[in-house]
Amino acid sequence: MTLTKQQKFILGIIRNLGCVKREQLLKLYMAHALLPEEQAARQLDAMLRQLRNCVGELRLEGDLTRIDRIKPNAHRLEAIDVMLELTGGVAPLYKARLTPPLLLRFALGADAAAAFVVIRFEDMDAAQAELKTCGDQRVIWLSEYLPGDGVPALPPNHFFAVRKQDGTHGFYGSEEL
Repeated sequence: MTLTKQQKFILGIIRNLGCVKREQLLKLYMAHALLPEEQAARQLDAMLRQLRNCVGELRLEGDLTRIDRIKPNAHRLEAIDVMLELTGGVAPLYKARLTPPLLLRFALGADAAAAFVVIRFEDMDAAQAELKTCGDQRVIWLSEYLPGDGVPALPPNHFFAVRKQDGTHGFYGSEEL
């Protein structure tokens, strides 16, 4: 089966992220197709049904769409939420298939100069070796709670992302805690 440009775009998102929630996929598709939400949702659902039948590696499991060999990761899904909040759904460059503990790398524009990497705060020690290869990228530390006293000051271009009760994130530099 020959895929349409839209289907190739959707499949590219899924392959780059490995596993994505439907609402996340919808936001990325809406920004790409410049469609209202209702129309984009109808098109996305139709394309996912078609892709499920012609792409053997694609799995639809409730709200999740994933590549067969990729297991769902709640932290990576949250990192995608952070990316969508910071980019408004317009993220031209992103990749989630990275060396752990890195969860996601993305850029705000087509230029990788404004690149971000997302890591769990709990993995700070394990991430030090990987951070040396990140260069000038901004680091977003995912945390379930605002870090308490005794948290070392973050280096420049590092900040915390903490999920709020409404599902969005608050963003804090270490001097704001």
